[in-house]
Order: sequence, then structure tokens, then C-alpha cells
Amino acid sequence: MVCNGSVPLGTITLGHTYANSHMAASKRLFWALTAQHNLIAYGADALDDAFKDWWVNHLNWPPISPKCTVVWIKNDIQGYPESPHLWEKHIDKILHNITFQSTRHEPCLY
Repeated sequence: MVCNGSVPLGTITLGHTYANSHMAASKRLFWALTAQHNLIAYGADALDDAFKDWWVNHLNWPPISPKCTVVWIKNDIQGYPESPHLWEKHIDKILHNITFQSTRHEPCLY
């Protein structure tokens, strides 16, 4: 859990911060199998309105084209403690809707 009691808000906000992640052994196995079978692995992130606003107003960079669906980033950009938990809930629903099944021993491995 996270507790945000910042003065400008005038309230205390509680949120969930826990998000599943892969165990190190599973990550190594994934990359080993990917290399052994000569496969290509892709990673992605979502471009939401908050990110687009941050891109323009915080970084002072030109707006991202509506046709662009991927932007290369090198670090976390959201900064909200509950972002990982909320993202996991969001993407989990999407993956289950397209018939992916998570494993019992690692809920974020489909």
C-alpha cells in the first residue's frame, strides 16, 4: 500500500502498489529459450493521454503523431506508486480476453 498525504491535496489517498513480476530463473529461461529457438521477443508500453501530456509539457518535445503507437523510452515515466498494480490489472484483463492463460506459479507469465 501507499499513503499520499501531501498538503496540496488536503486529503490522504491510499492505493495498492503490489504488482507481480517474474522470478529471475523464469526470466533467464525465457531468454535462453528465445535464443535457442532463434526467436524474436518484443516489449511494449502503452501511449495514454497522461504520457502524451508529459511528453509535450514536461519534456517540451513535439507532440507524438496519432499514427505512432510505440515510443522508445529508457526509464519509468509515470511516477505514481500504484501504476504497476493498475497496469497489471488492466493488461491481465486484455490478455485473458484474447485467450491467454496465466501460469499458476507465475501469474504474470502467460
